[in-house]
Amino acid sequence: MTDNMKDALAAVFARVSDLGALADANAWPEVADVLDYVKIKLVIAQQMVEKRAVPGSEGRRGDFIGTFTGRRFWPLDPRAEEVDPRDIAHALSLKCRWTGHCSRLYTVAEHSLRVAAIVRAGLAVAPEWGPLADLPPGADPVPYALLHDAAEAYLADVARPVKRFLFEWSEIEARVDAAILDAFKLTPPSPEVAAVVAWADDVALVLEAQALFRYDVHAAWPGLPMLNAPAAVLAAPGVAVPEYALGAAVFSDMLRVMLLAILDAPARPERALAAAKDKLAESFGGPRSWQREVAEGKVADPEAEMRRRGLLD
Repeated sequence: MTDNMKDALAAVFARVSDLGALADANAWPEVADVLDYVKIKLVIAQQMVEKRAVPGSEGRRGDFIGTFTGRRFWPLDPRAEEVDPRDIAHALSLKCRWTGHCSRLYTVAEHSLRVAAIVRAGLAVAPEWGPLADLPPGADPVPYALLHDAAEAYLADVARPVKRFLFEWSEIEARVDAAILDAFKLTPPSPEVAAVVAWADDVALVLEAQALFRYDVHAAWPGLPMLNAPAAVLAAPGVAVPEYALGAAVFSDMLRVMLLAILDAPARPERALAAAKDKLAESFGGPRSWQREVAEGKVADPEAEMRRRGLLD
């Protein structure tokens, strides 16, 4: 039965490929795009058939990846109980953004902390500005800013121009995001909170592009948005992108502290997100900060220094 299904799917795939070539030859890009989508679905169907014939799948969709802490995580079948803040912090601290074309190592962990810093600065100095003004009373977008790219700990940081052509990607990413939010006991963000995080993400995108590429990015990249934030937000601690790169361990530790603070918040309100946000502000103290000394190898034991400063438990 499995072989018959595989043969039938292969035949359909070949026919769809022929139709796609015909559409390309007749300059029907919209038709070709639809046929490409069908081909992707057929490939997924073929993989599902193959998977049923493979022992040890444990009844889960797809295969698992091994994580930093020794867990197994199924990206196509994510579960909250398999999410670990330590895995997220570690993985994101080693993943470079901008497909590696930036002038220095700039990780997803650093980006996540920066987006959270932008949100925090906006709440502090410009609460009536832009999307911040639409937040309902009591809404806190900072945890969502920290976690907005957390799924990339288990997937990949796919470039925006590519992502929109990966037709299954948004669904896969949404399922992982949902499992992560569930693990952190967070409900899905409201439209107002999502809008604030999206704004901060775009501000970080432009700041990073301007700082990490040694040419005029606005002239080179049509469509790159202009910087859209109050001056007071841009001047806040942790918002500007430094030229130097800190070690991955620094960002891994900082992000881990912040994520654990989210989990601690209900049980230990005195060390809730307000305290974590203060730690975030200190984490980006500028080129004369102790983090710069860490980056230059002048601190023999960074973890001990972070504990001395109260940044680690």
